[in-house]
Amino acid sequence: GQLKSEYIDRLLASEQFGERWGRYWLDVAGYADTKGYMFTEDREYPDAWRFREWVIRSLNSDMPYDEFLKRQLAADRLPGSDDPAQLAAMGYLTLGRRFLNNPHDIIDDRIDVVTRGMLGLTATCARCHDHKFDPIPTADYYALYGIFASSEEPKNEPSPLRMVDRAQPVNPVIFLRGSPGNPGDAVPRRFLTALSKPDAADYKDGSGRLELANSIAERNNPLTGRVAVNRIWMHLFGRGLVDSPSDFGVRTDAPTHPELLDYLTLAFMDHNWSQKFLIREIVSSKTWQQQSDRRPDAESADPENRLLARMNRTRLDFESQRDAFLAVSGRLNLSIGGPSSDINTDADSGRRTIYARIDRQNLPGLFRTFDLASPDAHAAMRFQTTVPQQALFQLNSPFVMNRSVDAAELTKLAGNTDDLTPRIRQMFQTILQREPELSEVTVAAGFI
Repeated sequence: GQLKSEYIDRLLASEQFGERWGRYWLDVAGYADTKGYMFTEDREYPDAWRFREWVIRSLNSDMPYDEFLKRQLAADRLPGSDDPAQLAAMGYLTLGRRFLNNPHDIIDDRIDVVTRGMLGLTATCARCHDHKFDPIPTADYYALYGIFASSEEPKNEPSPLRMVDRAQPVNPVIFLRGSPGNPGDAVPRRFLTALSKPDAADYKDGSGRLELANSIAERNNPLTGRVAVNRIWMHLFGRGLVDSPSDFGVRTDAPTHPELLDYLTLAFMDHNWSQKFLIREIVSSKTWQQQSDRRPDAESADPENRLLARMNRTRLDFESQRDAFLAVSGRLNLSIGGPSSDINTDADSGRRTIYARIDRQNLPGLFRTFDLASPDAHAAMRFQTTVPQQALFQLNSPFVMNRSVDAAELTKLAGNTDDLTPRIRQMFQTILQREPELSEVTVAAGFI
């Protein structure tokens, strides 16, 4: 049915908004609580949760998206640089895999999470050779390399997640065939040439991270706004206007609705880069509020429903599914933020699933079963599989069994007499959010 405006506003104003949408950005960032394989070194990122909390609270406050990006790249150079809570934004760069502390691989991972996550470009292809298809030469890769090589992670306060500029910036050179032992021509620190004016200046302000942040979050940048709009559209419809949300290169299929993508991008930027405005604009539309019933009249012309003759049916992700179990059983912990919880070993944890501890090296089988994004690298989207383990979890896991008992116990509040109808109605209202049919009451009572 038609979603009423006040209901949409209430959802957007909810404290759970940031938790719901934050999980998507954590996939983009490749969030984890550990560093990956480190031999004998400590693998933990004890303060990783502070980045997750920053993401959630920034989304709840509707921080303008351009500022949202800038703070993740250069919070140390922006207002609030003495605030640990704001500096935690730089976990976007500092919480990646550590590759046994190989600095070249760490920088490569940072270039990848920035270019694919924010610009929708696969720039790391140019580490060893010019990009095979897109106009990204090796010189561009090492121009970005120099920016991150000129930055370091200080171990002192006020935030363990921040980066700062080195006292002496690195003047990068091209590594021929990607080998640091085979240096080639020097290159300046600068933005990608394909997205820059011919007379664009090189970066001279410290490492260049702040200049890079400003270049990425520039209104005239043709990619940043469109990539963001496409990601939000994808999470609402199950499929983006551009099929590859982290690759807007020349080999990518064109948008299904290019004028719509342009319109939404301009509206997004005109409304102070507000993600809540954009979501409200989309979910208020007749297109989003369509039913998902089959349209035989449209299927012959558009069997994949790319032109949106109806709403696509979408699946609950693992976090929403687990949280729903907790909600209907009265066990959902509504507190916002805080350290991660090991929900894999604590079957009775009531923490929302976004707060689950993510071990990059030993990702629990439960998470893999339900298609959680791999934390080893940037994830453009999650795979969707249907495997027997998913049904077996619903049938046999202690978590589901215990939540079923909890939900049944809650129905005692509806009456504990010989008449089962009030308890059955309560169960339907709690779990299915509707009243039962008379036949359903009869069948349920007979089963009991």
